[in-house]
Amino acid sequence: MNMQPAFSHDQTSDQLNAQARQLVGEQRFDEAEQLLAASLQMGKTATAYRLLGNIRYVRRDMDKAIALFNEALKADPHDHASMAMLAEVFFAMGDVHCAGYSMMAMAEKPQEIRYKERFVHFSSSLAFLEYSTLIENTLIECLKTPGLDVNNLQALWYNTFSLGPDYRSLYKTYQTTDPTGKQKASGFKKLLGAYAGGPQYSFFDRDNFQQAKSLAPLLNPFFLLGLQRLLVLSLPFEEFLVALRARLLDMSPSEELLPLAAALAAYCFRTRYIFPDTEDERKKVEGVRLKLEAGLPEGKEWQACLYACYVPLYKLRNAGMISEAFAGLPAMSDLVRSQIFEYLTLEEIGETLRELTPIEAGVSARVREQYEEFPYPLWNTKPKNATDEGVGAPLKKKGAEILIAGCGTGSEAAQVSTVFPDSKILAVDLSRASLAYGALKAKEFSLLNIEFAQADILNMGATGRRFDGILSGGVLHHMEDPVKGWKVLCGMVKPGGLMRISLYSEMARQNIVKVQEIIRKNGYAPTAEGMKAFRQDSRKLLSWEVFHDIARAEDYYQLAMYRDMLFHVQEHRFDLLKIKGILADLGLTFLKMSVPPAVMSQFRTLYPDDPEGRALDNWNDFERRNPDTFIAMYQFWCQKNSRET
Repeated sequence: MNMQPAFSHDQTSDQLNAQARQLVGEQRFDEAEQLLAASLQMGKTATAYRLLGNIRYVRRDMDKAIALFNEALKADPHDHASMAMLAEVFFAMGDVHCAGYSMMAMAEKPQEIRYKERFVHFSSSLAFLEYSTLIENTLIECLKTPGLDVNNLQALWYNTFSLGPDYRSLYKTYQTTDPTGKQKASGFKKLLGAYAGGPQYSFFDRDNFQQAKSLAPLLNPFFLLGLQRLLVLSLPFEEFLVALRARLLDMSPSEELLPLAAALAAYCFRTRYIFPDTEDERKKVEGVRLKLEAGLPEGKEWQACLYACYVPLYKLRNAGMISEAFAGLPAMSDLVRSQIFEYLTLEEIGETLRELTPIEAGVSARVREQYEEFPYPLWNTKPKNATDEGVGAPLKKKGAEILIAGCGTGSEAAQVSTVFPDSKILAVDLSRASLAYGALKAKEFSLLNIEFAQADILNMGATGRRFDGILSGGVLHHMEDPVKGWKVLCGMVKPGGLMRISLYSEMARQNIVKVQEIIRKNGYAPTAEGMKAFRQDSRKLLSWEVFHDIARAEDYYQLAMYRDMLFHVQEHRFDLLKIKGILADLGLTFLKMSVPPAVMSQFRTLYPDDPEGRALDNWNDFERRNPDTFIAMYQFWCQKNSRET
């Protein structure tokens, strides 16, 4: 029965709009529309039109939604909420106009961080053929906003940088079919197109860069902020930064270029110094070190930035003196904080962490050593817009006990803390360096319901602890016997409790396996030097298809991530039918696969009789049809049977 909304004829349009807004929140859309129609008879307000547009958007009547939001803007040209909703509509339609309306909303109300968050979200799907000052300025506005997670801006930022007229004297790329010799394709070959002799590779035009007389264009806030906050997934751009670093190393101290050197040092530190260097560069950097350790030479700020482009400042014997000397300098403060102060703080935190269990010899000990040297992943913004995906709702109860089994540097624990703020979270890991990083960030973002402790999953059963939920993301497949570790965790879940597990896919990691086999065959060591050497040699050792599959991943551009992807001390992979058998043996019921909405929609189209995706046989068939679906990992929820077995 369609209930008539209750309202009196002496209500104002504002009162009707407020009542309608409440009904929209309750998803009583028909009743809300009637109230809004009555409101519009009293006066054409932006609020009424916008609420009607929201209803049409939820009902996926996009054309009507657009018309209503435009009516709202006619009533009030400054209605930033309608601009933001138009951005949502056009994004849902795959229309690039979402960027324009998103920027309009941001310009109208720049203090509204939600509009910036949505622009960042849209940006990963945007690319332009022509440079836009408006896009560049919007990117600057986002990059200088504290606390905003800007990682998804990297592609649009690089797109804008590549097109920017101010940067062309320094940054150009060229195509070649000769990836090892890097020979530019001749004009004749370019005309031949498909007959040019194979696939095309892009490289940075170093000759053009070396001929440029001035680096002044790179002092633009757009470029400096990008280096300070982003990790750009582009091989030509990396080659550009390698050349820029070498050029700065050869220059005399420059106060004007100090912000550029500091920003580049921040970028190199974020990559954990994955860039290749030459013997000549290493000798020059050693000379810089000797000068700095001898007592802060003339041009000390410049020398410190150059050193920090190659080696973290905390490696200096007089790092404490460096910190005191430079902490108050605007161009140096962030560098000192991240490369000295934070490092010393992490060491102090690591010494205070509780040890719950001993660490097993063998694989556990070797995995611990890997993450002590290369903590992973590094993160700097508080998680937002996280979700419990519905099935995790029982963990919202006050006092729910949750175990993060293998928390790494704490990013998953932070997400869980955000989603389940009333829970008690125990986050354990083998590596104290990783745990210290997580504890530091948890304190920074006031995530007070997390306890970090060192433990080996294999020995956790002896603690006698039981949990309402256990989450283990990308950990079990790095154990000597993943099923044994999973069984220990299963014994720690209360009957009816939940587990969220992430495991590598055999099918999705076929190219990674090929690369790992070549690494072993050629004897590349899992050291910084060995990994950087393989990274340089991989263009000639790998097929074009495999190399570019690896190089498109974020893990390719940061040394700790690179090791995790290709040089891990232990790795197992699974298929979904094997996982189905393990779940049955452990007394677990599969509940839900964690996938993006677009993937879930595609799944439902193929398997209409399984709308919730509960059948792993269907997911196995789906992956066979779409082999890259689980390129990161399988991630899924399961539940322990109500009775102990």
